Amino acid sequence: MKNRTKVIRKAILLAVVAAFLLTGAFLVYKYISPSSEQRDLNSIFKVKKGEIALVADDKLLEEKGRKVDGETYLPALVATSYMDKRIYIDMLEGSLSYATSGGVIVAKADETGYVLGKQTKQSKQPILKKISGQFYVSLSFVAEHASCYYKEYKSPSRLVIMSDREVTYTFATLNDDTRIRTGPGKKYAYLMEVAEGGRVFVEEDVKQENKYMAVSTEDGVTGYIPIDKVAKKEKSAWKSDKTPESFQQLALGKTVCLGWHQVTNSASSKSLPNSIEQATELNVISPTWYALSDNNGNFTSLANSSYVTQAHARGLKVWGLINDFKKDLELSKVLGIT
Repeated sequence: MKNRTKVIRKAILLAVVAAFLLTGAFLVYKYISPSSEQRDLNSIFKVKKGEIALVADDKLLEEKGRKVDGETYLPALVATSYMDKRIYIDMLEGSLSYATSGGVIVAKADETGYVLGKQTKQSKQPILKKISGQFYVSLSFVAEHASCYYKEYKSPSRLVIMSDREVTYTFATLNDDTRIRTGPGKKYAYLMEVAEGGRVFVEEDVKQENKYMAVSTEDGVTGYIPIDKVAKKEKSAWKSDKTPESFQQLALGKTVCLGWHQVTNSASSKSLPNSIEQATELNVISPTWYALSDNNGNFTSLANSSYVTQAHARGLKVWGLINDFKKDLELSKVLGIT
């Protein structure tokens, strides 16, 4: 009976010791092992149905793009600021203007028809749309003309834009499969995994902590990786297959010597002033023919073809001047900036 009791006590003691050791091992493992929790990417991009997150120049923007009938649309300010500064949106007229070597494109909001020079053309989707009072530009249109780097990704929907072709970044190539974590340490949840040989670019303005560095993936996810996961670094710019369209400058071919001719009535607009004979170096004359009359862009004119004929006969170019002297005129309204 005594031997049996001793055996039971030993068994209980061994069980307690084993439980203690297992608990200790579990706690040690939990302390030293990396977190296996994966954070949903939408916790970063926060897109709703029909929206597209925008990452421009390594910065997540507050503005969102829209998906309409299968077409991606960008807020007008994003398109003009980050993708192509030659896009001009007239907020009052609700139209887009874009100069090309083949002529100026003019597209009205929500219309598939547009004008190129003097030709009327059709697009599959409106180039410009007005959604909830805001203007959006078709990505297909931007893609046709812009030369910056951009790429669209899914799950969640996002567009990565790098606007400057000349700016260089530090790219790092990974030497092993690596998880991008939400913070500088292995105990932080991870966002995604980048395979060995994958490329990220280093956020050099963020201080390294706990042997972790801040990086961004090429599809716009920002987080942290262990420093020892980097095989090599190199500096380069984001590459794009397209180059900006170039335009031939229409120069006078010589130094411009311009004189203004103050024209105040129809009589003085018919002929050149007598003093023109003394201005032997003059090659351009600018008569004050036009005057803005309201904030809608209307204007008055004193232009006269006889004046132009006389000027050309003397070898002078005629550059008409339009003034904004009328009281209560606001150029920002005339130009559709506000």
